[in-house]
Amino acid sequence: MLMENKIISIVFIVVGLILIGFGSYFLSQMAVKPDVKISTTIDEANKKVKKLDESFENLKKIWEEKGLKLSRDDLKGTKILPMRTNISLESGKSVDFHGLNISLSVVAKTHRMGNTDTHSVLLTLENKTKDYMAFRIFTEKSLSFVPCISGGSYFLHTFLIEPGKKVVRREGCSSTSKFTLKINDIQVVILPKAGYTNLIRLAAPVGIVPRLKRGHKNIRGPLPGCIIPDISRLEGEIKKAPLKWSNLMEFYAKHDCALEVAP
Repeated sequence: MLMENKIISIVFIVVGLILIGFGSYFLSQMAVKPDVKISTTIDEANKKVKKLDESFENLKKIWEEKGLKLSRDDLKGTKILPMRTNISLESGKSVDFHGLNISLSVVAKTHRMGNTDTHSVLLTLENKTKDYMAFRIFTEKSLSFVPCISGGSYFLHTFLIEPGKKVVRREGCSSTSKFTLKINDIQVVILPKAGYTNLIRLAAPVGIVPRLKRGHKNIRGPLPGCIIPDISRLEGEIKKAPLKWSNLMEFYAKHDCALEVAP
């Protein structure tokens, strides 16, 4: 019996040693894998840095061609503010969004006898901050709208506003002075002045309601204008995920809109 116990003990010891040896070998092989991942990560990071360098140099060249200077620090300070959704704004009322004051007014306008478009529905946007802004105020077409037959002096859409400035855009026309406008979402991107200057280049608006596109007015800037590449794809993505618009503004505030395609 004693001999059998010794044999069993020896077997357990041998098996244990074998398991320990196998485990050590397995762990030593595992230790190689993190090194490979780290190497791959470093390589990818280096490629990303190189791409960013090339992107900045392209943008800097465009500025220099117009006699302007651009540094990396000039592009710092871009900030996407949290989106606000589903607002019902009555005529004569206003809402403040991080210093961007949005007010609705319905004013009588010149019209032909018999026409129902007696009033213009106006959205006044005032930047009460010291920041440059890109903004998207996506409004819903109301059943109270009537076709705008006669003209009017208010027919402006823009997506950029300077500190302390005010813009007025016409949402449509109405046959009454009482009106409630549904705002689906409000988005604001805070910009450094250089980012604002880059976004002035965008010649075609993106992510706005079709009825406002005819009234879009570009702001004159020192840099050559351009149309965002693959704009139709981006329009579709914004419809599915509205916050994509803010990401797009942040991207083109720092990149060349004539050459680079937003991710």
